[in-house]
Amino acid sequence: MKEFVTDTHALLWHILQSERLSKKAAVVFNQADDNEVRIYIPNIVL
Repeated sequence: MKEFVTDTHALLWHILQSERLSKKAAVVFNQADDNEVRIYIPNIVL
């Protein structure tokens, strides 16, 4: 399983479904939603 780390902007843009999120990042977040990849969220991001 591939693993990624997100930053604050990418996480918020995904949650808000913003068009500012790149298409590549959107694919990764969608894969994580489908349990195909794992995205780590650092404590500082929360």
